[in-house]
Amino acid sequence: MFKKLKLSRAIDRLQEEKLYEVVAAELAAEEINVGIWTKAQAFSDGCERKAKSLYLQYRVQSIVDAGRILEEIAQHEIKVNQNRECLNTELEPDMGSNKPRVDENLEFEKWMDDFDKRYEQNKN
Repeated sequence: MFKKLKLSRAIDRLQEEKLYEVVAAELAAEEINVGIWTKAQAFSDGCERKAKSLYLQYRVQSIVDAGRILEEIAQHEIKVNQNRECLNTELEPDMGSNKPRVDENLEFEKWMDDFDKRYEQNKN
């Protein structure tokens, strides 16, 4: 169990390093998220170096959050599709034979006749 936890943490660190590389490349290309940059400046006490540092942290967290949201949406879509498939399977008529449908109709008609008889008996 501890080995799995250590491995998971190592993977998380490597992924985080890659995200910092992505954000550094964005900064080098001057592709800045204005909302995140403004937030970083608001919490930097006017220090440009601190603002850049905060921007890196906030931008990495933003990418992580977006990934989690997309993963959650994908999982939700998978469940919806599975439920649709299940419903479609349950609702599909038996294409090989009409017999189950006829049997179901006969059973329903018998049930309705019995119901009508009981209703009439209770009514009198």
